[in-house]
Amino acid sequence: MSVVSGCQEDVENLIRETGDATQLATWCVVYKSELARKRAECRSLADSLNKARRDLEHSQAKLVDQSNELSVANGRIASLEEDVASQVDISGFSLYINICMCVCHIK
Repeated sequence: MSVVSGCQEDVENLIRETGDATQLATWCVVYKSELARKRAECRSLADSLNKARRDLEHSQAKLVDQSNELSVANGRIASLEEDVASQVDISGFSLYINICMCVCHIK
């Protein structure tokens, strides 16, 4: 069994200082379990981050679409307001002519 290079001296020192193989084995199992848990947690966080990014992209696209729809609606409102204003002007002018004609006939 080989030890990761660069750590062999540290491992040998730990074995000599501890002297209890059961305790070292327990630490290894605990650390291995903790490492597996942290890896799973990291994968879960990465998945959550990716989902959040997809949701953000979707929301941004939806915002662009709704902004475009709002611009079109505002343009349509402005056009309708102009139509109404011109109709009021025409109606008002027609009413004025009718009043003038009535007044002229009365004289």
